[in-house]
Amino acid sequence: LTLGENKRFIANDRHKHGNLYVYVLLNPCDKSIFYVGKGTNNRLSQHFSDARQYDGSGDSNEKLSEISDLLKQGYTENDIGRIVAIVDTESLAFMLETLYIKFIVGYKQLTNLQSGQYSGLFRSKDDWQLRSGFDIPIIVN
Repeated sequence: LTLGENKRFIANDRHKHGNLYVYVLLNPCDKSIFYVGKGTNNRLSQHFSDARQYDGSGDSNEKLSEISDLLKQGYTENDIGRIVAIVDTESLAFMLETLYIKFIVGYKQLTNLQSGQYSGLFRSKDDWQLRSGFDIPIIVN
């Protein structure tokens, strides 16, 4: 994988800002994001290796099925995988992953099995119900 011309994917070279990152998998046809993850080193690349070996038997795996289908259509890893943030700490990576899942993309359209490590700290996209601990009563004088 490459991030652009003459840049190696983070799995092979440590980025000057750290080697933790948040990434998305997207469908190049309509640019819809179907997975958000946090990774180090070759985590993003591993999805493509797994998808190439995925034969659809056994337990269903929507993420691998989607990647496999896109690769068979001729799309490349660079077309499907994108790093959206490079961070220095795992805690920040988890927070950004959760923010991306719950607010930017919305969990319902993703193939993620979880809504993020710190999902309880963020409202979901389009969730404006009053929540204890989140909403502060407004007092008008």
